[in-house]
Amino acid sequence: MGAYAPTFTLLFNYYVRYLFFLRTTLFSYIEYSSKNIQYNTDTYNNDIVLFRYADVLLMRSEAKVRNGENGDEELNAVRFRVGMLPRKATLENILAERQLELAWEGWRRQDLVRFGKFTRPYTDRPQLPHESNGYTTVFPIPDKVRSLNPNLTQNPGY
Repeated sequence: MGAYAPTFTLLFNYYVRYLFFLRTTLFSYIEYSSKNIQYNTDTYNNDIVLFRYADVLLMRSEAKVRNGENGDEELNAVRFRVGMLPRKATLENILAERQLELAWEGWRRQDLVRFGKFTRPYTDRPQLPHESNGYTTVFPIPDKVRSLNPNLTQNPGY
């Protein structure tokens, strides 16, 4: 078989994870949404909040580190799940772990803004003019909204 031959244990673990996903996420969603849909309105009242447990652990680890506590246990719980070696919970390590764990889930921009790294240049992305003042970390306020409330002022940079 080539360089990678999955073992029975590995395949079994994937199967168990799949069943766990179905049990905890999909079936819960179906049960929750079927009880709360109101069919006689223009909008459905079935919005649910869905967090991955790994995301919760990483948020908790980050909160502990920011409060001067030790967040190693939560960070390494996420790493052990995929067979990675332990690492010390620092803000840099947590940001790197969030990038690995939550890739393609749409959290990277918020993470970079929260960690104060969104405006820095990185691979194939030069820093925009006047971006060092942080104007790209907030969105512009639409003109229509500002016309409805004259007390609003446009965010800097827009």
